[in-house]
Amino acid sequence: MVNSSTSNRRNQSANIGGNVINKITQRNKYLIYQGLRALGNEVNTNTTLKGAAIELLLATDCIVSRGELDLLTDTDVTMMNNPNIEDDLKGKKGEPVSAVGKFVDVEGPFYNLDPAMSRPEAKEREEQKAKDANNYVRLAADMAAAMGNRR
Repeated sequence: MVNSSTSNRRNQSANIGGNVINKITQRNKYLIYQGLRALGNEVNTNTTLKGAAIELLLATDCIVSRGELDLLTDTDVTMMNNPNIEDDLKGKKGEPVSAVGKFVDVEGPFYNLDPAMSRPEAKEREEQKAKDANNYVRLAADMAAAMGNRR
């Protein structure tokens, strides 16, 4: 006989693509992974939550264009020859070139590194990236929940 607390825990968890997900505490993850599976997309143990969220958004024809993501695609590809670019580099070695005499202003940007980002700035930037990632997750989870309600 199975006691009710074990049965409840089993009902609260779902195994999607080898990921054991708690439906209550990991609701967004559950909805997103379930939505991907419903659309026929593969979910496995290498799938990240942010990656799954973006994949779900793309699978539902949403274009992700904010932040550092570059998932917009251009179908019009035109190759142009450039005489300054060599394609065949077999057997060729680079030659060191001295910058002496080429950049005469020693106070110019070539000789001076950009200042490093301060720790508070770096922390703020990381927090913003995490917040942006969470927005993708929240949006994808809301969409997955809406998709589930339509069925």
